[in-house]
Amino acid sequence: MIYRMGQLLKSIPLIVLIFTLICYSSALIPPEKFWPAGLLIYGILPMVIINLILFILLAVLRKLSIVWPLIALLTGIPFINITFSYDFNPEINQNKKVIEVMSLNARNLVSGPEIIDWIREDTSEIKCIQEYYSNSRNPVRNVTEKMAEMGYETYLLSTTFSNGYEYSGLATFSRYPIIGRGALLFNENSGNNCIYTDLKIDEDTLRIYNVHLSSMRINFSTYRDPDDYDSKMKGLASKLKNGAIRRSDEIDKLLKHTSECPYPLIICGDYNDIPYSYNYFKLRRHFTNAFEEAGHGFGFSFRNRFIFFLRIDHHFIHGKIIPVLYRVDHNMKHSDHFPTRGFYQLP
Repeated sequence: MIYRMGQLLKSIPLIVLIFTLICYSSALIPPEKFWPAGLLIYGILPMVIINLILFILLAVLRKLSIVWPLIALLTGIPFINITFSYDFNPEINQNKKVIEVMSLNARNLVSGPEIIDWIREDTSEIKCIQEYYSNSRNPVRNVTEKMAEMGYETYLLSTTFSNGYEYSGLATFSRYPIIGRGALLFNENSGNNCIYTDLKIDEDTLRIYNVHLSSMRINFSTYRDPDDYDSKMKGLASKLKNGAIRRSDEIDKLLKHTSECPYPLIICGDYNDIPYSYNYFKLRRHFTNAFEEAGHGFGFSFRNRFIFFLRIDHHFIHGKIIPVLYRVDHNMKHSDHFPTRGFYQLP
């Protein structure tokens, strides 16, 4: 019995390695081709942590099986690099302009005056808001008019209201002239869409994409109640699967649209995808991620007591744009997302 237990313990690092490599490979598989890959990506970070613990433990015990967690950690370096970012000192051309872009999922401004005041008082020259809401008949909630009074030009896309005075969807505010605008509709009956604005900044033109990719529509409070847990887990898996497939299709449409853009561009917003997903890596093949280049720490952007470790809001850039600084503002607590803020030097 003791011998069998010893053999089992020896095999654990190898078993962990095999499952780790399966999780790693899920980031390479389109979810529409093999939907379980869209679920396995959530195991990548836990497996990195488990292998790190195993590596330390086996090093202390001086076991030869340390080679298995070592292989797992070495092959996982690309995932480790996108998990944590360090400050760096880019070469800044003092003759080039640096602009500030803020992105926020505002949760339809349900926090009321607090989040409205925060949006107004934020000093960013460009603000991209997802789950935006404004009501022209309500002086308190007429956010669009408040922003116009502060000198911001505005482009709105509202797909859920048609009464002429309420707007719910996407909004981009700019202190620079908007010389072009348009929408990339993923779903005409949903707030999950994309808008773009072409901004004239001195002699340059910059395109800003404001995106809100498909949500999983998960109510986390549901899972606090243990009743009918099997059914709830099946429902959760289904939502994760369908969300990954929808976002893959939306990203394909976004890539096609950006491939025809004649200007340097920034794509920011709520992607609803973690950095280990196939969808994230698909974007990463075409664009530079601002957090990876100029961020600090883990960059968690989802505000939740239980799953606070998610980074699902991103900035991607293309063209000769230099990310100078990227931060997540954890001091703002009026939404279920934290604002993301990027400082960029134009070409």
